[in-house]
Amino acid sequence: MVSGLKNDLDKAPHEDLSPRELQIFCMIGSGKTLTEIANELNLGIGTVGTYRSRILAKTTLKNNAQITNYAFKNKLIQ
Repeated sequence: MVSGLKNDLDKAPHEDLSPRELQIFCMIGSGKTLTEIANELNLGIGTVGTYRSRILAKTTLKNNAQITNYAFKNKLIQ
């Protein structure tokens, strides 16, 4: 049981994201607006906003600038 907790602590925050959340995370990190993401993925702006909220909650980041910084430092974007 303790080893299971240790493995969870060793995971990077972005590893807890769903595939769609990670996709949107990378798009935000690369500088796209929520509207651009919504249009590109054929989603509503509200849906993209909800994904962004989940991403921020799961990663404990606070804004798009922190998402961009994190994504760049962890080589999720170039």
